[in-house]
Amino acid sequence: MQTTEEIKHALLPVLTTKENELTREEQNADRQINEIGKQLHQLSVVGHLEETHDSEVEKTKSELVAEIQQYRTLLDGFKEVCGATRSWTRYERTGQNIQDVKMKESQLLVGMFNVQTKDRGIKQNLKNIDAVASSGIVGIAEGVDVNAFLRGAQSSRKSEQ
Repeated sequence: MQTTEEIKHALLPVLTTKENELTREEQNADRQINEIGKQLHQLSVVGHLEETHDSEVEKTKSELVAEIQQYRTLLDGFKEVCGATRSWTRYERTGQNIQDVKMKESQLLVGMFNVQTKDRGIKQNLKNIDAVASSGIVGIAEGVDVNAFLRGAQSSRKSEQ
């Protein structure tokens, strides 16, 4: 009988594959959303250039715009679901959920570095990280020379000035 760790290890390639598939689906939805935006823009430009007084044409155009907007709303929802599912899959695979990291003139290590997670059950949920003109480590780091990291961050900021 397999242990939980052995089962988890066996599932890692499946989770990685699913995560990659979700990323591709999310990117595809993004492309379609951008294309829809272009189509809506073209329809509005054409509508301004071709002012028609035919109520049937106007009705058809309005229905088309409404359908395109509805499709965009569906794609936005699909993209959101893909992103949430991808985040969950990554969390199950890595034990990490990292979201919304913003840096300006900063250097950060965010996550786990040189950490042996086997049999430790480490889980991280790191969200809403905002760094401005700073450096640091957010998460868990073992065997990382923090002083060297910080010196490197300071020297790179000085050379930028």
